[in-house]
Amino acid sequence: MARNIEVDPVDPASTTILENMKQIGNTKFVSTKFRPKYTVTIKLTLMLIVVSSLLCLMSEYMVYSHTIESLLEEVDRKGAILVQSMTKLATEYVKDCLHIQESEEDYTKKNEQLQEIHTRYTNYLNEMKSYPMHASPMTEIVSIAFVTEDNKIIDLCTNSSSTDGLNTGKYEIKGSEETLTLNIDGNLYETNMQVIYGHISNSERFEKIQAYKIKVKIESETVQIIVMLSPKDITASTTALFHKIAFTTILAILLVICISMILAKQFTAPIAQLLHDINVVSSGDLSHVTKPISRDEIGLLADTFNILTQNLKNAHESELEYQAQEYDLMTAREIQKNLLPKLIPIIPGYDIGSYYQPAKEVGGDYYDIIPIDDFHVGFIVADVSGKSVPGCVIMAMTRAFFRTESKFHLSPKAALIKINEILADDITAGLFVTAIYCILDVRDHSITICSAGHNPAYVWRAHRQMYELINLKGMALGLDKGRFFTRAIKEEKIILNPGDKFVIYTDGVPEAMNPLDEEYTEDKFYALMSQVSQQTKATSQQLSDYVIKSLEQWRSTALQSDDITMVTLTRNS
Repeated sequence: MARNIEVDPVDPASTTILENMKQIGNTKFVSTKFRPKYTVTIKLTLMLIVVSSLLCLMSEYMVYSHTIESLLEEVDRKGAILVQSMTKLATEYVKDCLHIQESEEDYTKKNEQLQEIHTRYTNYLNEMKSYPMHASPMTEIVSIAFVTEDNKIIDLCTNSSSTDGLNTGKYEIKGSEETLTLNIDGNLYETNMQVIYGHISNSERFEKIQAYKIKVKIESETVQIIVMLSPKDITASTTALFHKIAFTTILAILLVICISMILAKQFTAPIAQLLHDINVVSSGDLSHVTKPISRDEIGLLADTFNILTQNLKNAHESELEYQAQEYDLMTAREIQKNLLPKLIPIIPGYDIGSYYQPAKEVGGDYYDIIPIDDFHVGFIVADVSGKSVPGCVIMAMTRAFFRTESKFHLSPKAALIKINEILADDITAGLFVTAIYCILDVRDHSITICSAGHNPAYVWRAHRQMYELINLKGMALGLDKGRFFTRAIKEEKIILNPGDKFVIYTDGVPEAMNPLDEEYTEDKFYALMSQVSQQTKATSQQLSDYVIKSLEQWRSTALQSDDITMVTLTRNS
């Protein structure tokens, strides 16, 4: 009866690598763990704008500060020069006044002459106020005053004099006074002058001033010369300079913004391209190639990403190949599973046990128990030289041939000769099958044995408490098409007495390897079965279990190196 083989279908173009890549590509930035808020272009642009703007502001501030400082130093120098120039004028003025006071006795004429001198010098100073001093940064002259020892103030610029002191109703000077220091060729020098930063006021006027003062000795008089300047021009100049610098700064910042956006876009273009390529690859296109558009670390990253993509493609292709192999193995496993006996036939007076364990997922060993007629049962153990799928195919062919020929031949030798003729024509060069075929006749309890290059059969004789080996050797199936094979194989008949055990197996049992690469050996195998048969009344299946347990202890951590197959037949006592 035919059995249906069911194998889950496999998508030939899908792998876990590709599916994971597609899943990443479909989610993109929807991940709850990562949501980009700003792009690299925006961040880089903002950074360039901030840094460049700060540099512009700092440089403009330094220019502004240096210009103001230079302007004030220039005013101090001009003020000092003006005070020094007033020293000679003050000397002449005081000498003229003293000469009139000493030479003229008439009080009225004296006052007239003094007033005339005062007017003359006042006009001279007024002419000085309009002198082209503004060719360089300078301020307006508010007043020039001479103060004598008796605190008499002579205000030449306002054409008046007073003996009421600085705090008269005429005007009042208030402010901070400090020694004037001049910067000459980068060096600071203290002078004998004082500078006053403050204001001048009276009942009608309040005005900021910057006054320069020096004391001079004129004959018997000590006179203070005070030159009062207005900072209006300085304020106007600094305001105009500030507006120009502010305008320049704004233009520079706007230019910086434009340049920063262009530079940021050029810098991030390779990143954007790489991100696009990553999205293409993550969508499943593993054949996509990234073209590096920059010769820097980003270009190196793009080249590395190409290598990664190629490795993923290779892994994807390897997984496809593995899936194809796995599909073949799944099919072969199902085939092999259906080829091995599902049920062990019950033979009156006999006990049958079996064990099968492939070294790989699909092995090359084969065993079968075939009821031929009412009196004959065939026992087969075979070992295909190929493993995996090829071995499974050869095993299926061998099984079919045995199942067919066993119905026509009660002689194992005749059946093997016929099977070899068919198999030798179809088997791939280099492949072969070793087999031992035995036919039990339940009427006389005889077993006819024929071996095609297989391991010897083990027979335990219960009445003699010893074992014997039926080693017929022969030639493996598929190596020769007829004549040599026919000559090589032999047939032998033995009788099983009550309590006797008959064991056929593959070379995976005696050739089992331990971690030291040492074989289990046939001697140890035979000795174990003899010991178990002698000391216990083990059934056929229990005997197989004893052997397998011993093999597992021997193998320990080592991998199973070959398929293991055993079929045990015991004649009940």
